[in-house]
Parts: sequence; structure tokens; C-alpha cells
Amino acid sequence: MTCGAHTGAEVFLDLWKLFAKQISLLGAYLGTMSELREVLRLLSLRHLYPIIHRIFPLAQAAEAQRLLESRQVFGKVLIEVP
Repeated sequence: MTCGAHTGAEVFLDLWKLFAKQISLLGAYLGTMSELREVLRLLSLRHLYPIIHRIFPLAQAAEAQRLLESRQVFGKVLIEVP
């Protein structure tokens, strides 16, 4: 599963891999208000949590940007502001 289109709307996909591995592809745009409320409820109960790759101090924001551009990130990159 993936969420978001941060790299743009155009995606190149090897359809053979979808067929060969019997993978389903489903798209959805946003969600309903009730779904948002449910996600917020689950977050408040600590049933869901964000995956944080790394936290940088503000002084290292340029390094954080380079890391994002390298596409070697799994999760979120955060900038900590004093």
C-alpha cells in the first residue's frame, strides 16, 4: 500500500509485475470526514503511529532536504524547531 502522490501525478508502472504477482491496484481520492475522525480516534488511542525516518535540528535543514532528494527515506523526515 502507498499513500500520496508527492512525486507527481505521472507514474510509470511495469504491468507485467502486477499480472504475474496477481497484485491489485486501487486508487482513491482523499477520504470522508467520518474516516478522518476514525483515524484521529485511533491515533489518540495510540493504535496508529507515524513512521519517522529521522529528526533533524533546524540548523541541519539542508541535510534533511538532501536526504529527501536522495529518495533513501522510509517514513517521515522531521525538522525540529527550537
